[in-house]
Amino acid sequence: MIDLVYVVKSHQRVDRFYDKTYSKIILKYGFELSKVYVFVSLDDDLQLYKAKYPEMNIIKAPKGVAAVDNFITNFFAENQKIIYMNDDVTGIVELVNKKFVEVSKEKLNAIIYSMFHKMEINKITYGGFYPVANTLFMSGKKMTYNLCLIMDPFSLVINNKKINITVSDKSDFEKSIQHFANQGALIRYNHLALKVEYYGKVGGFQGRNAETELQTAKIMKLKYPNYITGINVKNEGKTSLKLKKIEPFIKIR
Repeated sequence: MIDLVYVVKSHQRVDRFYDKTYSKIILKYGFELSKVYVFVSLDDDLQLYKAKYPEMNIIKAPKGVAAVDNFITNFFAENQKIIYMNDDVTGIVELVNKKFVEVSKEKLNAIIYSMFHKMEINKITYGGFYPVANTLFMSGKKMTYNLCLIMDPFSLVINNKKINITVSDKSDFEKSIQHFANQGALIRYNHLALKVEYYGKVGGFQGRNAETELQTAKIMKLKYPNYITGINVKNEGKTSLKLKKIEPFIKIR
């Protein structure tokens, strides 16, 4: 058995959370409700979520993505194993024979156990799945340990209090870089991916736009020159960072 907690950060999405992560991940996969912690930043949300989800732990946190992330890191004990989720995940899929198959409850439990075991023996503190469900890009190595992007929507964390997030727009990139720099490797299962809405229009931690994203990307490139090679500007002005190809600098067992 793993001493495991489940963490969600949510903002003005009490019903949307119910329709998505709560129903389609937490309930479907049988996560123990008493070990689910939902972090909200508004007093109104605190009351609404407590009323709708009385079996879970609803915690008031500071405002802002980076502030909430750091609050969560400080809230739990060092080395606490955490499944970290966004509030709008609708599925977990596996690439099998070039087709996506919904991951079963039994298989997900085995995956979580296996990944945490590999993380523990290698002293890795951050792991996850492929960022987007794309059959072409996911056809490479099933498991990698190099510097890569691990996304918030469903990630595995062994709590590491050295991690301190300073940006909100690109917090996924900063987490990935800091965990890699601190521990020497990440772990990503590239045959698994999430069904999630990365840019939701209802609730969530809004306030970002093309201008703020680009500004944050430039800040990140200056702050982490040894890990970031450039900035990609995508459709509608959305930006992404190009990470350097860096192999793990620890011996993987």
